[in-house]
Amino acid sequence: MLDSLWPEIEPAAARPPVSILKEQGTLLGSKTNNLVEGKVESIPEPDEATMGYSFYIVAPVLGGYRYRLFTIEHDIRMYPVNFTLESEIMVDVDPEKYSRSTVKAMMERQRGVHTDTANNEPEFLELLKKIFSAKKTREIIAAILAQSKA
Repeated sequence: MLDSLWPEIEPAAARPPVSILKEQGTLLGSKTNNLVEGKVESIPEPDEATMGYSFYIVAPVLGGYRYRLFTIEHDIRMYPVNFTLESEIMVDVDPEKYSRSTVKAMMERQRGVHTDTANNEPEFLELLKKIFSAKKTREIIAAILAQSKA
C-alpha cells in the first residue's frame, strides 16, 4: 500500500461569504419578528470555477414578495468577492466615489447596476454593513414592514 503524499490540510480561516449572508438573513428576520427576512439563493454560473449567490429581502406575509438586493460571485478561494448591486445603493456605500449625478448617468447607461469588490472578510463585512444601511435598503424594509402589518 502506498503512503499518502498529501500534506496536512486545514480548512480556510475565513468564513465563507454565503455563510455570512445566511446569518445576516436570519438576523434580519429576528429584528423584524420575521415579517422581513433575508434569503440567499445560489445562481447558476456558466463558469464552473465561480460560485454565485443572490441576497433577497423577503416578505413571507405578502405572499413571499422578494426584492433582490444584490448578488455576489467568487471563486473557490472565497475572496475577492464581486458584488453586483443597484447604482442607487452605491451612493450610500461610497458617497465620495459616486455622486448623485454620476449615479444618474450610470443608471441611464447601465440600467442601474454597478459592481464593487471586497478583497477579504473584513472588507466583505464592511461593504455588507453599508449596503444594509443604505437609504434604499431601509426604505424597502420599512415599506415591507408597513404592508405586512396592514
